[in-house]
Amino acid sequence: MISEANDGNKAWLDRPKLRPVEVIPIQTRDGEGIGLRDPSRISPQTLLFSRAAAAVLALFDGTNDLRDVQAAIQRGYGELVGIEVIEGLVRALDENHFLEGQTFDRFFERELAEFEAAPIRPAMLAGQAYAGQPEALAEELESYGRDREKGPLLDAPPRGLVAPHIDFQRGGPCYARAYECLDPESPPALVVILGTAHNPVRGPLVLCAKDFETPFGPARCESGLAAEMSARIGPDLTAEAFVHRGEHSVEFQAVWLKHRFPKDHGPLILPFLTASFFPLMAAGRSPMESPPFEGALAIIRALLQEWARANGPVMILASVDLSHVGPQFGDQFPVSAAVRDDVRSYDLQLLDQAARGDHEAFYQTVAGARDRTHVCGLASIYTMLRLIDEPAGRLLDYDQWIDPNGQGLVSFSSMVFP
Repeated sequence: MISEANDGNKAWLDRPKLRPVEVIPIQTRDGEGIGLRDPSRISPQTLLFSRAAAAVLALFDGTNDLRDVQAAIQRGYGELVGIEVIEGLVRALDENHFLEGQTFDRFFERELAEFEAAPIRPAMLAGQAYAGQPEALAEELESYGRDREKGPLLDAPPRGLVAPHIDFQRGGPCYARAYECLDPESPPALVVILGTAHNPVRGPLVLCAKDFETPFGPARCESGLAAEMSARIGPDLTAEAFVHRGEHSVEFQAVWLKHRFPKDHGPLILPFLTASFFPLMAAGRSPMESPPFEGALAIIRALLQEWARANGPVMILASVDLSHVGPQFGDQFPVSAAVRDDVRSYDLQLLDQAARGDHEAFYQTVAGARDRTHVCGLASIYTMLRLIDEPAGRLLDYDQWIDPNGQGLVSFSSMVFP
């Protein structure tokens, strides 16, 4: 068994505990399996296992030692697995930073220090979720708008825009529908990006006062305004900026913005992540009853209005997906045609409320349904509506990605608020 005596001060691995991880179904040449990945992307790897391994991984909760795990496997499967095999699995998880403990703590401290010292947030998904070379990436993005009629350009930068944050391969045409309404020769002076924090954060909003790298060059942050907001709201606004490092919802919009506005006079950005409203829903409260959210929102709104008077148009960009349903997202039912139709009807109700600028009805509809379809863009859309005077929008596109095996559905849309 792994111990201090035989493995250099790693006694904590005797009772391994998985960090919060995401389990995704995968199909391999040997059949169905699972992928284990870190939703925070602190650990960049995805580890692949057989489906049978999922039951073993569930035992790594910090209460079972390796003999307990061995005994549980024998009870459940009638097979005696050597302790050295279990140790090997634990070592692999630890070396890839999927376990709580000293290995992960030291790795996290190094990564945090490197991020805080860097002047720019790197393009974490370039070459993975999208092409890493500018020519290939431009071809990829432009392909999503081909072979269909395009909407008209707006005469002026819109006050608000909603675009997906699903990967480009699945949501590309919907992204294109949002961005093609923006005139490349008439960019907003500032784009406030409201991404979704897919991992828990303490504050209602998290600002990252860094430029965002893209294959097209950096999307420049309005660092002066960011510093003023942090000074007025408090250091908590940027204290958790590291969560931006692995979050894709701002990165994807930075890529599209740099593609749409490639010239040096393109817009500055102000990148935020919005925290989940689930704790408020669980407490039966509206965001309007949250002093931390309301206080931060009032300051941000006032500073943006002041900045716009001096510098030019500000566009609020909500980077959001909508419903997430099916076994992949914890539901006990497969995605059927009836489920798809129900989700569509529900989503369009929400989008109609957003288009009318009724932020409270939008929130209360989700809260009243106990967020039954897991709308991950709730906080970002709500915040966008609160930052725009008398918002009135129109739907540009709506679509759904359906897993071919019925395991999941993700819906997304694009909207514009002139």
